[in-house]
Amino acid sequence: MVLVANSTFAHLMRKAGFHNNDDNVKRSGDAFETMLATYHADVGRELFKDYVRKQFTPLIQRAARAFDRYGTYRCVQCIFNDSG
Repeated sequence: MVLVANSTFAHLMRKAGFHNNDDNVKRSGDAFETMLATYHADVGRELFKDYVRKQFTPLIQRAARAFDRYGTYRCVQCIFNDSG
């Protein structure tokens, strides 16, 4: 699934300014996962679930629209593009 791929996590890290385009995709994705795990450990399960719902619902909705429109998971760029 495109939403839990290292490439998606790496893109989010780059958009947030934590990594650049020269960084390894796997390392960027792993760093994103580490940040989420640390946040989960700090705030607990319920607050973490609330955070994920609030922050990732727009991305999930865009991915669903892109899949409906294009019928493929190969459209990561259209998910992050403002026209998606």
